Amino acid sequence: MDISTEVDGKNLEALTSLQENAYLTNRREPHVTVIVPAWNGADTLAGCLNSVFSSKYRNIDVIVVDNASTDGTLSLLSESFPNARVIRNRENLGPGGAFKQATSLSTGEYLLWLNQDVILDSDWISQIVRAFQTNPRLGMASSIVVYSEPRDMVWSAGGRLDGFTGLAWDFGKGERVTEVLPLAEPDYVAGCASILRRQALDSIGGVDPNYFLYFEDADLGLRLKAMGYELAILAAPTVLHKCDLHKKEDPKNPEKKLFFFVRSNVRFVVKNWPFPRLMMALGACLGFYLLFATIKGPSIYVPSVLKAAAWNIRNVKTTLRERVQNGQRGVPGNRFGSLSSFIYKTARRPELFPY
Repeated sequence: MDISTEVDGKNLEALTSLQENAYLTNRREPHVTVIVPAWNGADTLAGCLNSVFSSKYRNIDVIVVDNASTDGTLSLLSESFPNARVIRNRENLGPGGAFKQATSLSTGEYLLWLNQDVILDSDWISQIVRAFQTNPRLGMASSIVVYSEPRDMVWSAGGRLDGFTGLAWDFGKGERVTEVLPLAEPDYVAGCASILRRQALDSIGGVDPNYFLYFEDADLGLRLKAMGYELAILAAPTVLHKCDLHKKEDPKNPEKKLFFFVRSNVRFVVKNWPFPRLMMALGACLGFYLLFATIKGPSIYVPSVLKAAAWNIRNVKTTLRERVQNGQRGVPGNRFGSLSSFIYKTARRPELFPY
């Protein structure tokens, strides 16, 4: 059945399965809606969805938001995953836009935000939902995320923010999972695999789709904590993120990745940092990226940083409007010591793209 609708001013086609979702079986469990933004990821999406439908947790429904893929994503979904509801966009809204879009069409008490290149343990959803049920102030939660190669290395054990520079980083990245404990009080939860309490998300006005890519999870964490909600990272079961620790560079335009990362980081600071610290954080943030770009390859990467800064100047009015609505609450203190340690460890692994 094909239907046309309008969400956030974007035309889309929502393709819904004729079959009732067979996974909505145990009504005693809270209902979880799984949301997977997809973009040209047919090579990894099957593994992700297979892990979801193999979950021991049964009261779920699945929404896949296809952001105008040009590969075999839609064929894969129609042929192999008829129980997934598919929203087909005619343009790429980014993960943040896709999540907001699907949230408005979902019914779950909890929302599982999942990247297309992530694989879940069969007990993962059950364990995270149990954490929510034992803590009514828990707003967003995940577990330690590990690399697919090698599988004993941490991708993220919780997110950290530095109040002086506005920079964000994943705690424990590149270290052995047996040597890392999850952050007890993370500043944010990595958005690649996380569950949110719908009530908490609604109370902060939902996800901000204007980040397009990167920092939507950090923004969520900051706003949730400002409203008194807690964040949590479980030690186990871990999440498998299909990426290689020793990959020397991103094959998909690393300079474009840097552009979006800097663009979102600067916007994040402008939107959330209090005025007494705003200019200092902006200067430190842009200074860090310019230094990195100069060391990494000035002819390739410096233009990306400058383009990101220019984008923020052009869109500053929109960001400032959201800044007023947000109220600049909850920005953490300075963690420059922890940030320096992370940068030092990253610098010793030159094969890593340093974020």
